[in-house]
Amino acid sequence: MADTVKEVGHFRGPGGHIIDFDLPLAEVYADQVVRSHLVRVNDDGTDYTGDAADPAQGAKPSKPSPRASQAAWAGWAVACGADREDAAAMTKQDLIEKYGKD
Repeated sequence: MADTVKEVGHFRGPGGHIIDFDLPLAEVYADQVVRSHLVRVNDDGTDYTGDAADPAQGAKPSKPSPRASQAAWAGWAVACGADREDAAAMTKQDLIEKYGKD
């Protein structure tokens, strides 16, 4: 039986710890990436600059409902091309106004 090498992604979690996950990410972790609770980084902790169609990012999420949290809307904004820090700093209402239109 041949050994299979899995691709590993490095992610910064809460508190700044770097966590390694097998790629593609399980749905629960991909959701945390969308909500910016996990952020993909290089193995040394610097910002990840890989392919925009990165398998760790998963498919573009569905647009959140107006009742969804600010974090869900910030994740949607990032999936639409917004800067992660800018989206995190915006209010939920601002995010809905800017990224909620079809």
